[in-house]
Amino acid sequence: DETDVGSVVTGDTVDIYLKGRFHDPIELPLFGMAVKTVDGVTVYGTNTRFQRVYPPSVAANSIMVFKFTFKLPLAPGDVFFDLGIAEKLPGAEQKLDIRHDLIHLQVHGKEMFAGLLNLEAKLQEVARNVDIHQNRERVLGH
Repeated sequence: DETDVGSVVTGDTVDIYLKGRFHDPIELPLFGMAVKTVDGVTVYGTNTRFQRVYPPSVAANSIMVFKFTFKLPLAPGDVFFDLGIAEKLPGAEQKLDIRHDLIHLQVHGKEMFAGLLNLEAKLQEVARNVDIHQNRERVLGH
């Protein structure tokens, strides 16, 4: 495959796999990820608890692979991914292994926009030669 896995285009769907080796049994494992800018600003973060996904418990000396699939509508530039595994305990979450800036991707743009992400705004003209004072309610949405 000739695909450059270190480079994506704004809006591409991305799959990230997180493989964890568990030395001890874990009743309620949590898998999480965060996307950050080169300046360290978190653009997005999620985990299995936020998504209401409940992976099965894992036995000692076992391996689990978890996949995150998402669209990446970010502005062109460099982004970094944090990946982590935790355990849900009564009233708390115990971090087991968190890797910061583990993955580096270069995002390339295909459209022009300003800001951190492409909201894919749709623009259209809805009126022309409107007297704003006569049609104030219609123009302002009141």
